[in-house]
Amino acid sequence: MSARRSRLLRVTALALTLSPAALASAQERTGPRASPPPLPAYPQASPGLPSEPQRTAPETPPAGPGVPLREIRVAVEGPAGDPRPPSGWRPPEAQGFRLDHRPDERLDEAWVRRQFELNGLPGPSGGVAQALALVQLINRAYLGAGFINSGVVVRPAARPGELELRVLYGGLSASAPGAAPLEVTWAGGAKGLTERYVRERMPAAFQRPLSAFDLERDFRLLAEDPALRTVNAELRPGSRPGEASLGVRLVPQDRYDLYVTAANNRSPTVGGERLAVAGSVRNVLVAGSVLSAEAGWTEGVEDISLNYSTPFLSPRTTLSIRGAYNNAAVIDTPLVPLDIEARDRSVEVGLTRKLVDVPLLPTGEPGRWASARTLSTGVLVIHREGKTFLLGEPFSFSPGSVRGRSKYTAIRAVGDYVVRNVDQVMAVSITGTMGLDGTRSDIPGLATPKQTFMALLAQVNYARRLSDDGLELRARLSGQVANSILYSGERFSAGGETTVRGYRENLILADNGLVGSVEIARPLSFARGQARSGGFTWDAFTVSAFADGAYVRNDRPPHPKREIYSVGASLAWTPSEALSARVTYGHALNKVELFGSKDLQDDGLQVRIVLRPLKLLR
Repeated sequence: MSARRSRLLRVTALALTLSPAALASAQERTGPRASPPPLPAYPQASPGLPSEPQRTAPETPPAGPGVPLREIRVAVEGPAGDPRPPSGWRPPEAQGFRLDHRPDERLDEAWVRRQFELNGLPGPSGGVAQALALVQLINRAYLGAGFINSGVVVRPAARPGELELRVLYGGLSASAPGAAPLEVTWAGGAKGLTERYVRERMPAAFQRPLSAFDLERDFRLLAEDPALRTVNAELRPGSRPGEASLGVRLVPQDRYDLYVTAANNRSPTVGGERLAVAGSVRNVLVAGSVLSAEAGWTEGVEDISLNYSTPFLSPRTTLSIRGAYNNAAVIDTPLVPLDIEARDRSVEVGLTRKLVDVPLLPTGEPGRWASARTLSTGVLVIHREGKTFLLGEPFSFSPGSVRGRSKYTAIRAVGDYVVRNVDQVMAVSITGTMGLDGTRSDIPGLATPKQTFMALLAQVNYARRLSDDGLELRARLSGQVANSILYSGERFSAGGETTVRGYRENLILADNGLVGSVEIARPLSFARGQARSGGFTWDAFTVSAFADGAYVRNDRPPHPKREIYSVGASLAWTPSEALSARVTYGHALNKVELFGSKDLQDDGLQVRIVLRPLKLLR
C-alpha cells in the first residue's frame, strides 16, 4: 500500500470520528453513542398499602340456635360489579362446611346460592344458625379473594325461618360531603401534576368490587412513578358496609433539574475533554411530561440536543421527540491545515407502549418478593443529515456520502424488558432498524449502504448483590448484526467508558460487533467514625474491578482491528445525589496503532464529574 493511500485512509478514519452518532451527547439506541440500557435501581421492599380496615367487611347479625330454616333468598344490593377472584384463588375451609369455586367463576349471587345448596341448606338438618355460620365463611372467602369491603349481609326477614341475604359489592365512597372517593393531597405543592394524573394511574380505586390486590398493585406502581418522590396512602372504612375511602398524599419530584458534567470521553481528534450543561423541566404542557436539553463543548466540537417525552392518550403510552445538532472540527495538529469539519443534525419521533407493568409484590413468604417486571414495545422514525468538508469544500469521507453530504431515514422497532428484585436487576433492549431512504456514494470504490439496510442490535445489562455488605456483580453485553455496510450513524462502536475501557472513545466503528464486560464492585469506606455532615456522606466510595472485550467486523473491506480487550479498576465517589465523581483506569491488552494526538484516554485513564446544583439547595 502506498504511503499516500495509507495517509488517506488514516485521515478518513479520523474524519469518521466526526460521524453523527459519535458526536451525539444524549443516549441513543443505535450507533457509536449507543450503550446498554441504563441499569435500574434495586426496588425497595416497601410495606405497600396499610392493612384493610376492620369495618369494611360486612357483618352478619347473630341468631338463636335451633330455629328451622325453610327458605333462603339471595339478591344483589347496591351497584353491580364483576367479582372475579385472582387466578389460583381457593376458598377457605371450615369444619362442617364446604365451599367450592369453578375456574373463572364470579363470586356473585349465583355462586352464593350454590354454596348453600352444596351444604344442604335449607334442609331438614340445617337451621338458621348453620346458615349464618356459612355466611361468615362466605365473607371470609370474599376477604381472601381481596374484596375487602364486599360480602353477604343478612336483612330482616318477613317471617321466622326465612333468610334474606344481600350481596354487596363494595367500593370507594366520599368520606365527607363534597369530597372525592379517592382524595389526593400534595406535600409542598403539585409542581405541575394533577389529581387526574394520579387517578388515571389507580384504576383499581374505581372498580367494583374494590380489590385489595389490584389496589396494592396500582399503589406500588404509583410509588415507582418517576414523576413522584414519595407516596403514602390511608384506606379508611366507611360508615356503612360496602363503603370505604382512600386518601393519597404525594411528594412530587423536583420540577427543575440541572446537570454540569466534565469528562474526558471524546476522541482526542476533536478534543477529548468535554464540558456539558444539561437541564430538565417536568410537567411541561402535560402532567408527567419531561423536557430536557443538553449542550456540550470540546476544543473542536459544539453539540446540542433537545428531548421531549409525554404520556399520550394513556398512562402506558409515551410519545417522544428528539432533535440534535453537532458542529465539529478536527484539531489534531498535523491535520489542522486540512481544515476538516463536519455538521450534523437529526430528528427522531416515536411511540412506546407498556404491555406489562407489574410492581414488586410480597409472595407471602417472609423475605421473599415476586419480581417487578416491565415490557415495552414501540416504533421510532429517525432522519439524519450530515455534511463533511475538506479545505473548506464538501468532501465525502463516510459511507453513503454524495459531495460531502449524507442523509438517510430509517424506522426502528424497539422492545425493552426490565426485571427487578431486591437482590438482582436486569434490563434487556432490542432494536431492529430498517432504512427507508438514503444517499448513495458518488466516489468510485467508496462503499455504499443499501437504502433499505437492516440491522439488529441487542443489549443486556445485569447486576446482582452477592452479599449483605454490598458486594455486587455487574455484567453487560451488546451485539449488532447488519445485512450490509451501514451509514456512520448506525455503526457499532468499540472503545471508551461505555464499551471497552482503556481505549479512546469510539476507537473502532464497524457494521457488526459484540461488546461484553464483567465487573465486581463493593462499597468502600476510608473514614473512621462519623463521616456524614451537611447532607453529604463523605466516605461513600465504590471500588470495582472489571474486564472488557470487543469483537467487530465490517460487512466488506476495509476491516478495522477486530479484537480489543482490557482489564482495570474504577473508583466512584457519590457523597450525595448532588455530586458524583468517577476515576477509571483500564489497561489495554491488545494495542492499537494510533495516529495523531493522544491524551489520558490512550493511557487508559478516564475521569467523570457530575454536579447537580439545584440538589444542593434542597
